[in-house]
Amino acid sequence: MAFVLTGEFDVLGPDAVVASHAVLAPHELVEQLAAAGWNVEQIAALRDRVHAVGERWPIPLPSDVHAPGGAARFHAWVADVVAARGLDSHDGGVRDASQPQDAETRRLLADRPPHFGSVG
Repeated sequence: MAFVLTGEFDVLGPDAVVASHAVLAPHELVEQLAAAGWNVEQIAALRDRVHAVGERWPIPLPSDVHAPGGAARFHAWVADVVAARGLDSHDGGVRDASQPQDAETRRLLADRPPHFGSVG
């Protein structure tokens, strides 16, 4: 789905096929997005704007939208699209400390094992 890259559901038109790993290869989706006015530079700029406000990109699907082909396959397909076009902003899993923390990061930082902290 183009939504995870652009945040727009109808970016490829109202009659577009819901793109899954079984329907479009990563380069095909990027080509269709470019034809619709979303080139790689524009997608990268959106990614940077979304990250700057502490949100996730690729944009998670809304809870009422099911991932085509199942969540794991769809996640892998999105990762292939991102990697195929050099849109991955991760640096070996190291978090940019200047980026605001999103809710998930704050939750993980607050989650401490029972033995963590002062003893006695």
